[in-house]
This record gives sequence, structure tokens and C-alpha cells, in this order.
Amino acid sequence: MRVYINYTIIILLIQTSVLGQSNTDKDFIATKGKWKSPIDKVTKIDTMGPCYYPCDLPRGLTIQTDSNRLIHAVQSGQVVMVTYIGENYAIIVRNSNYLIAYSCFKATSKKKGDYVKLDDELGVLAGNDETGYELELSLLKGTKEDKRMQDWFTDDFRKKARVAK
Repeated sequence: MRVYINYTIIILLIQTSVLGQSNTDKDFIATKGKWKSPIDKVTKIDTMGPCYYPCDLPRGLTIQTDSNRLIHAVQSGQVVMVTYIGENYAIIVRNSNYLIAYSCFKATSKKKGDYVKLDDELGVLAGNDETGYELELSLLKGTKEDKRMQDWFTDDFRKKARVAK
């Protein structure tokens, strides 16, 4: 059974101590449409879900692959949280007032306070042949998720697999 993370709760725990301490939003926004895949082989891209309670929150992206592959940072920033949720790790990276949440790692060498650069290895994806291999990825500004997260990625990334609308 998959556990989908309610990032809003996590973000509320860290928001006051991390927002507004790095690059400007303008610099971050300039990267829209330029992000590369965090996984070297993508088999499917879909919106994350479902939402099991009444909500209007977008769900981020689920990026599927074929094995326990390395996950790479889609953007530079500072690790503000590494947590164990269910059976897997989640990592939250801050750049400006934006937070990028990656989840479903079986292992990571990153810790709170580490700085990551674009394409740095974050960890190894969890999963198995029976349940699949899925990276959950969300982008938040404050407590609001980006409703069209796929727009931050290159056209090449979006063409590799179907992105649900």
C-alpha cells in the first residue's frame, strides 16, 4: 500500500525557520521549463494522488521507473528536512521561498543543512517489482503546491511519458 504524504503538515513544521533565507524568487522562477528529470530512465509521469480527505490541493507528480535508481536534485538548495515516513525517506530542499519535496527513498546520504547542487545525488529510490518504483515530487511556495508542476520541467522530460492533466 502506498502512503501519500500530506506535505502541508510537514511544511507547517518547518516554514517559519526556512522561508526567505536564500536566493530570490525571481532567480528560482527563471528556471521554470528548464528542470531535467530526477531519474535517468522514466517510464511514466502522472499526477500524485488520490487525496483521501476533502481537499483541493494539487498532488505533485509521481515519476515511475523500472528499478531502484539514483535520484538527482532538479534544483539546487539547502536540505531543510530528511524524515522517515512509513517505510521510506522523504527529503525537502529549499531554494528561495520554494520547497521541493522528494519522497520514496530507500536510502539517502543527505542530512538537514546539507547544500545540494543541480543534479547532485539525493538517494536511492525505494520499491520493488511487485509494487513498482515511484518517486513522489512536489513543489511548494509556503504551504501552496504548484498546480502545474510539470511545467517546471523541460519539454523533453514531458515528452518521454504521459503527464496526466
